[in-house]
Amino acid sequence: ALFATAGLATLPAAQAAELQTLLAAGITEDAAPILGTQLPVHRPRLPAREPLLQPVVLPSYADTAEVPVQAADYAASRDAPLSPAILAKA
Repeated sequence: ALFATAGLATLPAAQAAELQTLLAAGITEDAAPILGTQLPVHRPRLPAREPLLQPVVLPSYADTAEVPVQAADYAASRDAPLSPAILAKA
């Protein structure tokens, strides 16, 4: 009855007998729980807080100060080489 309900009817008789012996010997309802089987997924119960208003970060597009152009801004780099076609259009 145990093998039919657990879907173990397809086991060979020797393996089924060994499994029956192991189940009868080692598993009881009072056995200690297996640790580490539940994921620590939960919602933290932290109090709500007000958002921080300082320091204020000014985005670069909203900054009216002119930044002088550097020669390195137009130079090619290892990550971004400049092809002759791009240099001709620049």
